Amino acid sequence: MKKKQAKNKRIEVWSTLPNVIQNKTDFDIEEIDSCLMKLCFDKQDRLLQITSEELPPKDISKPIGVDQAEEIAYQLLFYLYPEAHKQLIRIDGEGEIEDVYCFDFRWQYNNIRILHDIISIDVGKYSGRICSFDHQPLCKQRYEHVHTTPTLSKQTVKQIYADDVQMELRWFQDGESDYKLVYAPTFPKLAGVIRMIDAHTAQIFQTEKTELFC
Repeated sequence: MKKKQAKNKRIEVWSTLPNVIQNKTDFDIEEIDSCLMKLCFDKQDRLLQITSEELPPKDISKPIGVDQAEEIAYQLLFYLYPEAHKQLIRIDGEGEIEDVYCFDFRWQYNNIRILHDIISIDVGKYSGRICSFDHQPLCKQRYEHVHTTPTLSKQTVKQIYADDVQMELRWFQDGESDYKLVYAPTFPKLAGVIRMIDAHTAQIFQTEKTELFC
């Protein structure tokens, strides 16, 4: 229907209904518009994002099922990344939100998973349409310069962790159950808690929280 160039991205608006006319098309990729599908591409024409609405059928219709929805999600992945089986790891389990099946995949580089960089795909339960797709392409230049053979051993970083962690007795309640007596890790010498340790320099990465369990 329409397209708009914005900075380094291009937004396209599509519809399967030939009679859909909108004089003031909302190009906000985060905004869901009925009967419309929005696509976002970068300046290399790589698909970055899809936004669409799953409209439940008016008549009684059986959902396509999670297996078929998963196959549709994989079709999109392998269309964009022919070596997706080497570059992505499926995050265990699938979710359901209202009328869509949800699938998440995590990037990996040289068989090492990448934290935070996740591809999310939502597939309509009835239409089988991609209702939501959001990701950032893997930028190898950000990883190629890093040696994937760690300088420090796991035993060494475990010792670094052990030098700062202390165990403190706490009462802990899980949901509505009775309280349990537990040992909880604390880091009294640090401003936060240890989340990661650099595999080459031993630099400690902390969270802003002062406790793992509040």
